[in-house]
Amino acid sequence: MEFLHDIADRGYPTDYLLARVRGRRALLIKDWDEVMFSPDVSEHLMSSHYEAFLSEYSSEGIWRRYLNELQWIYFQMNRKLRDIFQPYFMYSELETLLTCLRYQTERGRKREIEHTLAFSLLSEKIISVLKMEADLPFILKMLEQKFLTLSGRSSGLYDIFSKNGLPHVESAITRILFEHIINIQTHPCIKRFFISVIDSRNIITLYKHLKWGMSAQPSFIDGGSIR
Repeated sequence: MEFLHDIADRGYPTDYLLARVRGRRALLIKDWDEVMFSPDVSEHLMSSHYEAFLSEYSSEGIWRRYLNELQWIYFQMNRKLRDIFQPYFMYSELETLLTCLRYQTERGRKREIEHTLAFSLLSEKIISVLKMEADLPFILKMLEQKFLTLSGRSSGLYDIFSKNGLPHVESAITRILFEHIINIQTHPCIKRFFISVIDSRNIITLYKHLKWGMSAQPSFIDGGSIR
């Protein structure tokens, strides 16, 4: 399965990377109350080190800054660390993938797709598919061939899209990715993190199902701790 960008092991020692991460922590927001209760959050952030990203990308700047940091640390990690944290990087790229698919529902969104993929860790093959100027059904067929065989069987994204539309495709991709992550051998801390994420997603799914009185069965992700 080729989901993430594969790079050679640079061999940086773990202690070296930890020292660099500690140094970058000085750039993190320390007082979230001050941000959240600010009369104008955007204006408050414009006075921080996020100013350049906010100026270029407006409110999307914070997310792009986050992706930029993920890209930086991914390239700094040695092979052992990347193997441990690979599930988290896959999880972080899920939103990138889904966002590009949403843009592909409309023609003329090439610029937005390019911006979304600017700091992406998705593999070159997946990025090349997402940048195609083609109809979404064709792109979904290509994605099935490239990587969505995590469950060992056809993901059927094209058929799901034809019958139920993009929202159900997004649910299917999310479920496939999470169930793959939860079933592979991972570090205990990573495993606990994803069990919690699956629980929270399933709770939100159930909440929406009950609130909106849906008749169809809710689609839960397997692997959580709640029956």
